[in-house]
Amino acid sequence: MKIKLYCPSCLINRAFVESQKASDDPEIRLKSLLDSFKAISCNTNPNVTPAYLGTIRDRTIKKTSKNPDPFHEEKIISNQRAIELLPLAKNYIEKAETPSDKFRKACLISIVGNAFEFGIKDYHFDFNDLPKWIEEVEKDIGIDHIRKIERLANKADRILFLTDNAGEIAFDKILVEQLKSMGA
Repeated sequence: MKIKLYCPSCLINRAFVESQKASDDPEIRLKSLLDSFKAISCNTNPNVTPAYLGTIRDRTIKKTSKNPDPFHEEKIISNQRAIELLPLAKNYIEKAETPSDKFRKACLISIVGNAFEFGIKDYHFDFNDLPKWIEEVEKDIGIDHIRKIERLANKADRILFLTDNAGEIAFDKILVEQLKSMGA
């Protein structure tokens, strides 16, 4: 996804939240914020992705604040809540009648897990709403390449699976288990 008109404001808002979490010292907070503004500004162009700019922002704040993980506490809570919800997620998948449907449901669970985000303006993921999230993704996945992914996975000897959000790995584990059951 290339950068869109609204992306810089979201990146900057996240920089504000992250700099607040990175330090209790107001001077370090301000320096982290200003350094991240500069880093975002110097690296923004029409072809850059928001993820790339987000990585630059995060690295800048971590370096300036000397805090390697400003969202450490949120990640711990997210992991705990995701683990608590694993039985619900597994039950959802077990209701599928075919291996193909189980794979699809495992992919949908993994997609929902990717919604575990912190510091995004006007966005809050409520773990208690997991069934609603699953239902929404199931109804409107947007671009749906799950069957194509399944065909490719069935042909694969090995698969490298990358994760990026705390909490999501608990749900990704379910998808990895499905991939293993397919022989990948």
